[in-house]
Amino acid sequence: MSKLKDEELLSDFFERRDKRLLGELFLRHKLMVFSVAMKYLKHQEQAEDAVMNLFERLFDIQPKAPVLQVKPWLYTLIKNSCLMELRSKSNGNVSLGDELFFESVMENESILHLPDEGNKKEEILQAMERELENLNAFQKACVRQFYLEGKSYEEISRLNRISLNEVKSHIQNGKRNLRIRLQESGNGWMIAFLIWISSHA
Repeated sequence: MSKLKDEELLSDFFERRDKRLLGELFLRHKLMVFSVAMKYLKHQEQAEDAVMNLFERLFDIQPKAPVLQVKPWLYTLIKNSCLMELRSKSNGNVSLGDELFFESVMENESILHLPDEGNKKEEILQAMERELENLNAFQKACVRQFYLEGKSYEEISRLNRISLNEVKSHIQNGKRNLRIRLQESGNGWMIAFLIWISSHA
């Protein structure tokens, strides 16, 4: 394993799900990933937890394309993971854009190399809203109330007269369906994530 390049290690891991491959990758990059986590979280224990959580999440994904540059990919993942945690602690919630962007970077490295599309902001935001409208009624309501209105699971449960488990299920399914629809729309969805994040940060 020590002779394999980072990209080969990661590719083999996603193919075989061998923990030893991920362990080798972890040893190579743990100091870099930890230092980024410390930069944002400031506390050693929280930074260590963030690093472990990040590598654990790699077991749950299957990239749609090979990761061409492992180090910047990991850097972006840990950075966004820490920012999500900080936002969650400051206002009790994480934006929809944060989560979708984080998941998309995990699955597709090409999002790291986006062109500058600043003048299309309004058009892209409207497209995001249209895609949200295409979710079913409960998914749309739960996603909007949780991510955009900052309501708790309990509040959403009362407002929609559904159980907490149903609330969580509608949010997860709605988020997944929204991401799928955006992916199917082409490269514009990657730009939309970045603009969505900046608009709802």
